[in-house]
Amino acid sequence: PRGLAQAERVGERLAGEHFDAMYASILTRTQQTAAPLAARNGKNVTIVADLREIFLGMGEGGQFRVMSEEDHPAVQAVRANKEWGELPGAESNLELTERVVGALEQIHADHKNQTVAVFCHGGVIGAAVGHALQVNAFRMSGARNGSITELVRTPTDWIIRSFNDASHIGSLFTDDDIG
Repeated sequence: PRGLAQAERVGERLAGEHFDAMYASILTRTQQTAAPLAARNGKNVTIVADLREIFLGMGEGGQFRVMSEEDHPAVQAVRANKEWGELPGAESNLELTERVVGALEQIHADHKNQTVAVFCHGGVIGAAVGHALQVNAFRMSGARNGSITELVRTPTDWIIRSFNDASHIGSLFTDDDIG
């Protein structure tokens, strides 16, 4: 219920904005977050597989949180080296960034001079912002659930207008909502 309420607040926050298109990842939670805004704007949400969250290998299915709580050596290596690929079977930072940037570049090519909303995940946001800043994607991970990050893709550059703005979420935010 908290996630659905957060989605409503995202929709309310962005209700006055114009979007030429809307995108979400293959995971249901991003589609549920997009739904209130899509309904307000009368837009369909296009699903893009490459907007999915980072693949965590042995940490998939909630196991990364369990491993974190247990201070698993693989999690220690991830944190020490700031590299998702330290988890056996996981995507590396480079693989994540290449996948995400490729998806966003395709969206940009399909919508030149247009505004789009992309509903995705903390790791995906981290990869996009890390790419724009030319820093390690791991360092930019951890966006709050329902937060808004605004990136502008010009013909020659990526510009960050805002990052991780969750002011509209208010009391519906907890530390469990990071990621």
